[in-house]
Amino acid sequence: MIPQWLTMSFNSNIFSFGYFSRIIVIFLASLSMSGCIEDELPFDKIKSQNWESQWAIPLLDTRVQLDDLVNDSLTMIEEGADGLISFVYETDNLITLNAAQVVTIPDQSFNVSQDYLLPPLQAGEEGIVPLSLPLEFTTDTAGQRIDSLYLKKGNFYLKVISNLNRNNVRAEITLPSLIRREGRDTLKFTSDVSNPSGSSLVTRDTTISLEGFIMIFNKDVFTQNRITLKAVIRYIEDGNPDQSPYSLVLENSFSDLEYASAFGYLGGYMYLMKDTLVLEALKLNEDNEFTFASGSVTLDLTTHNSIGAPLQLTINDFYAFHENSGNTLQVELGTTVFDLDYPAYSEVGQYAVSYFNSVESNLNEVLNDSYSRFFIETEVLMNPENDSTVLNFVLDSSRVKTNIEVALKLFGSLSSFMIADTVGFDAGVVDDLSSVSFSVLTENLFPVFGDIRVSFLDSLDYSLFDLIPEGENLLTAAAMSGPPSYRAVSPSVKEMQIPVQAENLELMRQARKIALSVTLSTPEGQVVKIYSDYYVRFRMGVLAGVEY
Repeated sequence: MIPQWLTMSFNSNIFSFGYFSRIIVIFLASLSMSGCIEDELPFDKIKSQNWESQWAIPLLDTRVQLDDLVNDSLTMIEEGADGLISFVYETDNLITLNAAQVVTIPDQSFNVSQDYLLPPLQAGEEGIVPLSLPLEFTTDTAGQRIDSLYLKKGNFYLKVISNLNRNNVRAEITLPSLIRREGRDTLKFTSDVSNPSGSSLVTRDTTISLEGFIMIFNKDVFTQNRITLKAVIRYIEDGNPDQSPYSLVLENSFSDLEYASAFGYLGGYMYLMKDTLVLEALKLNEDNEFTFASGSVTLDLTTHNSIGAPLQLTINDFYAFHENSGNTLQVELGTTVFDLDYPAYSEVGQYAVSYFNSVESNLNEVLNDSYSRFFIETEVLMNPENDSTVLNFVLDSSRVKTNIEVALKLFGSLSSFMIADTVGFDAGVVDDLSSVSFSVLTENLFPVFGDIRVSFLDSLDYSLFDLIPEGENLLTAAAMSGPPSYRAVSPSVKEMQIPVQAENLELMRQARKIALSVTLSTPEGQVVKIYSDYYVRFRMGVLAGVEY
């Protein structure tokens, strides 16, 4: 009867459920080690008779906390101010709306012409014919009014066609709406369209890069996106016949326009988005072993918006999908429409953050039915009030990012939740053993019972025998306080001797695998909370009789 806790120092080990199932194999293998261990074994406890010795070997002393058990999922775990643990899942930027989607200016083509008469002049005098031609831009979103664009790139193409039959004719073209950012000069150029004989049309064309220009739209018509192209025909009267009316034709286009920033009224732009959220932890709850208590599941929504315009987020559809049955279930939200904050003109380039915490929903009931995959369809509407006097802005770096976060607080009840694993077993490690008895001591601050089963299997996976007697629980639940904290107040301690009978030792020699299962339950289904300071201390040793 050795324990006292086996009188020897223990080794600490990092523990996980998969590791625990291998402990027994490692422990049994350690019994076959040879060598001088006089400094480590308590020979005063060893009894020798008929060439048999009983060896007391400490195998494990480990303290296990929640972060040890879920070591691969630390990015999904949050600890509240009171230490309450939550599993947190979130969409990865459910909505990523960028500037190029908000204001898109397609290529624009214009073909304008103006007829004019020549004024009476004496030979050698200069004639001037001014013309003003409006160009109406369109965008991909109806109702948008653009006040100005700071262009990163783009091209302006112009073809001048003239039939004025004079020896010296120039067409001076000016676009007052296009101003170069450096120098602030207006876009203008001159084409020589002299046509002495007047027997044919004179054509000149040019392409100009708009990189670094500001395009300022006219304010005279508030609801339109208009710029003006001005042309001046300058000629020297030379006495050629007057064939009025003459015409000036300007074929022009704007292409590949990209902007660094846009200002104006961006209209009622709408953007749709769908996404999927998978709660991996719920895949372990397919038989409804865990029940989430009321208030244990929260849904939070956070937006980051750097577009300077009123935005409204609407969740059109939100439903759950059951991985096994294929059934769907609607997630009901208390609120489906969210008005988002946006930066003011003085905050250009900054984000406005909106938090919508603990959105009312029936997620608690949905998760208790083991639905683990969720489909979300949303829309973002710009300027929902349709007030065209509101000034908006958007930069090429502007974004609207929306994250939906579901937090599963570890607050509820557990009923027969099973974790299982199987590992190989080398029966050769027990060939020289005449007896084996395990000693186990557990100290548990988790408020859950743990029914641990260890079965030795043959090569066909048939169970040969169970190591732990039926009805014996190695883990007993810690004593716990009542609401609202539901906190464990003192650990439970359980000590057990597990002898391996002679006939089972023989069966152990036939075993090829070890199957481990741990069934967890809360006391009589009562709700509990899991805190970060909870732990299980597990100490284990073996008494082995060795034949010589």
